[in-house]
Amino acid sequence: SKVARATPLSTMAESGNLFILARPWTEPLINELVLFPAGPHDDQVDAVSGAFNALTLGMQENYILVYDDDDYQISPI
Repeated sequence: SKVARATPLSTMAESGNLFILARPWTEPLINELVLFPAGPHDDQVDAVSGAFNALTLGMQENYILVYDDDDYQISPI
């Protein structure tokens, strides 16, 4: 589920170990993260949590994140 995929990112943020650069897109991103899963949008949550999960798997080869409407997979290239 989207909530399950966002849990590692959420845990890192709640522990104070997530830093987001101050950019024009920062406020809308944080608003979406804070409102998730009850907010009207979740596209950025999907993208950020998917990237976070892919980067924290400790992959040593080249991988690609394959995403469809409800799920994603990390596949070797």
